[in-house]
Amino acid sequence: MRVPIELSHSERLRYAARAFGEQQLAERAAALLETGREDPEFLGYLGGKASPGVIDGSWPRYWAQSWGARALEYYWVPSATRSVVAGLDHEAWRVRMVCARVCAVREIAVPEKLSELTADKNWRVRDAAAWALGRVGESEHAGALILLSADEDPKVRERAEAALKAMAERLDRPVDGLGAEPDPVDELADVEESAEEEIAEEAAEDEVVEEVADDIEADTAAEEEFDPEVGEEAGDGDDPKNS
Repeated sequence: MRVPIELSHSERLRYAARAFGEQQLAERAAALLETGREDPEFLGYLGGKASPGVIDGSWPRYWAQSWGARALEYYWVPSATRSVVAGLDHEAWRVRMVCARVCAVREIAVPEKLSELTADKNWRVRDAAAWALGRVGESEHAGALILLSADEDPKVRERAEAALKAMAERLDRPVDGLGAEPDPVDELADVEESAEEEIAEEAAEDEVVEEVADDIEADTAAEEEFDPEVGEEAGDGDDPKNS
């Protein structure tokens, strides 16, 4: 069967799935990710027009490994998890990047490793790691994304901010801190600040109470001096008895 190398990646994979079956395609893709070796027909399906370079040895083998990882974004078997996680440590940035993307797509929960990749020297790897962390990370991993939100690359910054929002929505709680355990010093400062606010509020309430008490006392004294027959307070104006 002629391999349609001129087609798009997704279309070639559909042909490959028909030719080999989805499970075998995923299993062979995982093996390719590990070894970088396959027969020319299979490489044609996954690599398309670039496959001759790997077949004749003019292209580095990591290209084929990245194709294997890419196929796992579309077709999957659980046994491929080990290959993907191992690929996060690959020396070629392209393989690390695609494996991080697979972690996002397949929700492979290795947030500690993905957090490490947010400091990768290649921005494409950092970008993929941020996406994956947004999908599988916990609140304690938010710190890595917060740091990425100040990344030198604008695409990485945008991805990190989107990942933080995705993490907060998935966990159903804010992740706007650094993701670590609360600092006891900060917690104490918060407590002291709250206590000061309560004291200030109590003092304000006491002042109001005192003012009300003074008003009541003044009203009571005025009532006691009031002469109902005259309708004036005694001592104000002329003495009615002398008029």
